[in-house]
Amino acid sequence: MRIVFWILTCVMATVYHSHGANDTVYAKLDTNSIQIGQQTGLQLTYSGSKKLISFPALPDTFSKMEIVSRGDIDTLSEGSNEITLRQSFTLTSFDSGFHVILPFQFLMFNTGKNDSTAISTKPLLIQVMSVDVDTTKSIRDIKDIEEVPFDWLDIVPWALGLIVLLAVIWFVWKKLNKIPATPVHTVVQKVPADEKAMQSLMMLEQKSLWQQGKFRQYHTELTDILRTFITERWDVTAMEMTTDEILSLSFIKKTHETDGLHYILKTADLVKFAKSVPISDENIRCMDLAKSFIGENRANPIADSTKNPDHDQ
Repeated sequence: MRIVFWILTCVMATVYHSHGANDTVYAKLDTNSIQIGQQTGLQLTYSGSKKLISFPALPDTFSKMEIVSRGDIDTLSEGSNEITLRQSFTLTSFDSGFHVILPFQFLMFNTGKNDSTAISTKPLLIQVMSVDVDTTKSIRDIKDIEEVPFDWLDIVPWALGLIVLLAVIWFVWKKLNKIPATPVHTVVQKVPADEKAMQSLMMLEQKSLWQQGKFRQYHTELTDILRTFITERWDVTAMEMTTDEILSLSFIKKTHETDGLHYILKTADLVKFAKSVPISDENIRCMDLAKSFIGENRANPIADSTKNPDHDQ
């Protein structure tokens, strides 16, 4: 039987079929003998002039063969007037025996005409062999399922993933439940108004303004220091008051330093508005009277509560 198969194979080996001098189609199997269920390749090729060619449309099953996969039509070579095209298939079969694969038909469309010419390949012969069974041996049962031994390395990826997941959950939980830090309250000790005023007077003296002829600047800064002191000492808007308004304050009038304050403010008004030029003794006296006024009006909470009732108003 095998001898007959090989004879038929040799007879059918001429797979080329020509149409004209240049147009040729052929079919070729990778092998003429396979085991049942085994796969083999099939190539359909056209070689000839550049005409409109239609390759055969193969069904999924033909001649007891099944198509496993089919490729695109590829161009193997191309010249000015000639071209070679090929399409490849993967076949298999589950029917044992000798199978004849019938010819495959190509269509060539004639240029300028509505008709076409069919070109067919030669038939192919393939042997599908069944699995040899040794009948001399007894039939045995199917083996039981074999258990794969446990390997600790198999759980390493899962363990690492669990650790990463727990770390992410812990980090998110810490972010969501973060206890805000207790703000640190810095205790700023308030400097008494008289101390601030005395420091400002000392700095004004160090500038030596009136010694440089800057009388207006000297008396302006001096009265501003006193106005700031009065504002902080008795909580009034002395910076916006005129000289007469400051001197008319009831708690100022009750002190024996009113004459000194009156002298300072009036002298400053003459310098600023009348362009008066005070002598050296007048400048020094204004500074001394300012220090005296501030020193004798230091804050005294007990005395202030009974001495200046108008302040609360």
